[in-house]
Amino acid sequence: MPSKRKRYKVPKYRHHPSESSIAVPAHIKEEVKRSQDEKCWLCGCKAHKTFRPLEICHILPQARSSRSLFVRHHKSGRIQLYNIHDPKNLVALCSICHFAFDKNEWTFIPEDTTIWTQRIEATPQIIQEYNAQRTVVFRRLLLDPDTESPAFQDTYYKSAFTNSPTKIWSGEPGTLIVRPLTLPSIYSTPELRKTLRDFIALQDLWLEYENPCYQEGCPICQGNNNGKQGKEDYSDDEDDKGDQEGDQEDDKEDDEEEHEDYEDDEEEVQVKRRSIRALKQLKKQDRMMMTSAPYDESIPLSHRWGYS
Repeated sequence: MPSKRKRYKVPKYRHHPSESSIAVPAHIKEEVKRSQDEKCWLCGCKAHKTFRPLEICHILPQARSSRSLFVRHHKSGRIQLYNIHDPKNLVALCSICHFAFDKNEWTFIPEDTTIWTQRIEATPQIIQEYNAQRTVVFRRLLLDPDTESPAFQDTYYKSAFTNSPTKIWSGEPGTLIVRPLTLPSIYSTPELRKTLRDFIALQDLWLEYENPCYQEGCPICQGNNNGKQGKEDYSDDEDDKGDQEGDQEDDKEDDEEEHEDYEDDEEEVQVKRRSIRALKQLKKQDRMMMTSAPYDESIPLSHRWGYS
């Protein structure tokens, strides 16, 4: 009795628009690299294909476990981006600086941190104005001067924090401020300790800000009006509910069919195993014939050594 063909279910994924697992689009990569003249934003080295290739770094991490931060901060109004691959959340770094940034060995913060903190304490709505700025001067800070780190052994990397510690970044400041920051266990200088304290104060104010997004057509907040739903929202919810019920029925049918497909008799299983063993034995004999007597005329030409 021929064995039944097994059916494999195709997994169903329903991603949020901002949680897509695709890579950064090629045109966005080129846009970010051209805006930096094909140079690393930190060390300023020209891109090299093998020595230190230029890579695209996400300020707010793109890992699936961290993308809920992007959605939550957008809904709270702390950032005004609609996609995690937006150029305002990206910076071009060489492979050495990119690795060090992901490991929290360095970071960059606004130069006027104290002024920003004072203004936000007076009027929290100014956060949106700060997010709209594209000529903010940032200070680059070396957080973890680990001598065994591959980045710390690079001269271009180390000189970036001493020769030119400040630089303009054209991205959205809010993405950097709400980014999780791991503080060093040991501060190299008292100035670094004071600078990070001021930045943490600014970060706390930024994270306390709540101004939900009400823009029409927002791919992240569509259908979510802070608990206030209209007729269209209710119809969307009903459609979603119907889709979920339909999906549950489809899944149930697929499970039943799979159960039937996998219900093979014990006798069929034994037949399959015997056929597999017989096939392996035949292949072994063929190999022995080809290697032991390659020029024996009694052996078919197709089984001789060198023929297929």
